[in-house]
Amino acid sequence: MPSDATQEDAPGPLRVATLAANLGAPIQPGGQVLAGTSTTLVVKAQVPVSQVRLVRAGDAVSVTMPDGYTMEPGVVGDVSPVAVTAPADRASNEPTVAVTVTLDHLSTPGGPRPATDTGNLDLAPVQVNVSRASAQGALAVPINALVALAGGGYAVQVEDGSARRLVAVSTGLFAGSLVQVTGTGIDAGTPVVVPSS
Repeated sequence: MPSDATQEDAPGPLRVATLAANLGAPIQPGGQVLAGTSTTLVVKAQVPVSQVRLVRAGDAVSVTMPDGYTMEPGVVGDVSPVAVTAPADRASNEPTVAVTVTLDHLSTPGGPRPATDTGNLDLAPVQVNVSRASAQGALAVPINALVALAGGGYAVQVEDGSARRLVAVSTGLFAGSLVQVTGTGIDAGTPVVVPSS
C-alpha cells in the first residue's frame, strides 16, 4: 500500500485485481502497490446502443452462469448514460453502454448465499437474458413454419390425414426460433409443416 495509506482508504475487504510492485523492489512514497476491487460479485454487460431501450434499472433478468445451463435471477442495478466505441476485436463496431446486474443470491435475507455454480471463479463469461414480455401456456411453432398470405397476415400448413391445408394464424411473441400463434383449427399437438431447408 502507499506509505500514506490509512484505514479509511480501504473500509472493507478488497479483491486484489492487479499488482503494480515487483518482489524485492523498493516502494516509493505514494507509489502504487496494487489495485483492488470490491468483493461483491456483479455482472458487467456491454449492451449495443440499439438494444439499450430493452434494459432499465430495476428490471428483473436471468443470468446464464459459466456452466452454460444454471440460471441465476438478478436485477439491473445501473445503466450507464454514456456510450463508448466498441473494442476493435468485437465482431460489431456498434457503440455499447455499460450495464451492471446484481445477482439475487447476494441480497437474500440472512446474508448472501454462495452461488454453487460460480465456484472460486473471480471472473467468468456469463449471458444476461432480458425479457420484455412473456406469455403463459402459449402455443408456439417454428418461425419458418409461417406462410405469408397474399392478402396479408400469416398461416401455417397443418397435416389433415393425407392432405395439407392452410390455417390462418395471428402471431404474438417471438423467442429465438419460435413464434407464438393463435388461430381457429390449430391446437397443442396439431402437426404443422416445417420446410426442410
